[in-house]
Amino acid sequence: YGLEVRGSFVVRVQDAAGQPELLVERAKSGADTPFRCTYRGYRHLGGDFSGNTIYTGFKRVWHGSGGKLESGMSVGPSGNPSEFDVMTCRDLDTGEVQYFRLQPEKVLANMKERYCAGFKPIGPYDISCI
Repeated sequence: YGLEVRGSFVVRVQDAAGQPELLVERAKSGADTPFRCTYRGYRHLGGDFSGNTIYTGFKRVWHGSGGKLESGMSVGPSGNPSEFDVMTCRDLDTGEVQYFRLQPEKVLANMKERYCAGFKPIGPYDISCI
C-alpha cells in the first residue's frame, strides 16, 4: 500500500483489518539502535488562506529499541483530501533524522482498489466496493 525508504528507516503502511496501519523498520541490517518516531497531522488551507499549512493538533509518539515498530494505530482518513501527515523518525544514538509524508486518503483508496480487484486481507475487514 505504501512503502518509503529514507536513510536507515523504512516506513510501510500495511493492511490491518481493512485499515492502514504504520510499520517502521530499520533498512540497514544491524541498525538496532533506539529510535523515536513522531506522527503529526497537517492541513492545507484554501480560500483566503490558500497556500498556508496548519498543524491539526494530532500527534502520536512511539519509541523503538531497534528492529521494527508496529504503531498499533489505524491511520484512518479524515475525509478531507487536503490533510496529510508527517512522520519524523530519529535514531537516538546517531542523531539521524528522516521525514516521511503520508496521505491516509490515498492509502485507503489504494487499499480499496486492491480489495475490489480480488486481494482479500487477512482478518475482519470493512471495505466496500460499491
